[in-house]
Amino acid sequence: MVEESDEIEERRELRSSLQRLSRILVDRLEQGSRDGSLDQGQMRILGSLALRSLRLWKQSLGNRRLSKDGTPSKAEAELAEGLARLNRGVQS
Repeated sequence: MVEESDEIEERRELRSSLQRLSRILVDRLEQGSRDGSLDQGQMRILGSLALRSLRLWKQSLGNRRLSKDGTPSKAEAELAEGLARLNRGVQS
């Protein structure tokens, strides 16, 4: 029982770290594309890292992606927003 509790806590910490990393990467990519401080190579690398972190975050959510009423959970909504921002940043 204690091991299961530890595993749940570790997954929660992992999810939180992935969420922070994703936000940082998407914010940096968005800012860099807006102010022109990133060249195309840097944007590709940041975009790739951001997509990977968002995918890992999505995987870590597992079956918690939907709330009890079947609508997307808060984490899933944040994930979708991150993907949308990343997409807008790359297209700029």
